[in-house]
Parts: sequence; C-alpha cells; structure tokens
Amino acid sequence: MIFNTMDKKIKQLFKQDILKQAAEQYGVREDSLIKLNGFQNFVYSGVAGEQEVILRIAHISHRDELLTKAELEFIMFLADSNVKVAKPIQSLTGELIHVIDDAFVVTAFEKVAGRNAKIAEDSNTFYENIGQFVGKIHKFSHHYTPKHLRYEWNDNALLASFKKYCPSELHNSFDRLIGEVSSLTKDKDTYGLIHGDISSGNYLNDGEKAHIIDFDEVEYNWFVSDIATPLFYEIPIPWVVEGEARKEITKRFFPTS
Repeated sequence: MIFNTMDKKIKQLFKQDILKQAAEQYGVREDSLIKLNGFQNFVYSGVAGEQEVILRIAHISHRDELLTKAELEFIMFLADSNVKVAKPIQSLTGELIHVIDDAFVVTAFEKVAGRNAKIAEDSNTFYENIGQFVGKIHKFSHHYTPKHLRYEWNDNALLASFKKYCPSELHNSFDRLIGEVSSLTKDKDTYGLIHGDISSGNYLNDGEKAHIIDFDEVEYNWFVSDIATPLFYEIPIPWVVEGEARKEITKRFFPTS
C-alpha cells in the first residue's frame, strides 16, 4: 500500500497479450485469473496445476530485473531461515523471473492463506504477531549478505520524485529534512534491509496468525521505519477519530508490560 499509483502510459502499454504470455510462463490457467488490487504492479491470483498462485507483472520503469532478483533473493533467504514468507515459484522453464517485450518483469509467488486485515480493527494478538514477524525479518537481515543490491532509502521513488510533484516552496524544507535523516547513525543494530511497506494492504490475518506479503518495496533503511509505517496507516487521522480514541489505538502497537 503506497500513495503513488501506476502511470497512465504504463496502463496503456499493458495489453491482454502481455497477461496471457505471463500466465503461460508459469502455467497459470488464463480462465482462473482474478485481478487484485495492485498499486504499482499488475497483480492477479490464478491456478497453476493444483496450486493457487499470485502472478505479478511490473513495468521495468518501476522494477528492473536486477532489483527484482535482489527482492527474490531476500525472500528466499528469509524462507531458508524459517520465516513463513510467500516464496517465489519457478516458471515452467525453471526461471524465477521472465521479461516480456523488454518492458514487463514477471514473477509468481505462493498464495498465502488469510484475509485482508482491517485497519485498527483486528485483535491485539494479531498486531503482536505482526510485530514478531517484523522482528524476525530484521533479525535475519543482520546476517544477510546479498548477491544483488536493493536501493538505499533516499533512492526510494517517492522521495526521488518529491520535487517533481510538490510545490517549489517545500523544496528547501525537504532538503533540510533529508539532510537531518541522512546524519542519523547507521549500524548493524539499527540499519539494514527492511520490508519497507508494512501496512494493512500487505499483511493477512489467518486466524490470528500474521502473514506479511509483497516485498516489492524492500530497501536499506533504519529498522524503525518498519514500525513507523504501520503506525502511519493504522492510527486514524485526527479529524476522523477523536484524540482519546487515537491514543488507545496507538497503545496497541507498544508493549503493555
């Protein structure tokens, strides 16, 4: 879940034939495809053999093949470390990634059980499980040596495009803030490869079990960012929920002992 959505030009480039080719690479039945909510990618659920899978198609301007390789390598590392992530699956030719027309990067993943969480409405136990899941990601990130690199936090597309879309009178404040954040200490206990988009759109509730999906925004950042992001999404804005109610919701994200 992120704010910027797909460029209209990319949507126009995405034709039914692209989807058909992508599905064929992974043996996904075309008649089983169901379009899901994808903000920056074209995302579908489908059936390959007897397995439900998630088919993701990204335009190369969003994620090129090398960045996608870096994402999948991190997911596989977490899976090998017994973190229950949705693993990428191989295509019919044994590949994890296919590029169509030098423009669309295709991947497929196991489909994880569970329903979409409801903002600020699920149980304390569920949110505790989210915290434990995030903690595992960060714990194993300490020991991860990548073959392919993801980008640093300040190369995130949202930050990189800020000045393009925001008024010029905000640019100096933006530069000052980036400078202040850049001066923060980076060490193995505070900084590393994180999920980057821990939000209600990317975690599922399976009978109180928490599953975090969609590692498309993986980046090098301070670990605390993976705490700040769900707080941002889960705590209602002041003019929607009164102050005291917001405080009670906020408390759910912190230890009670």
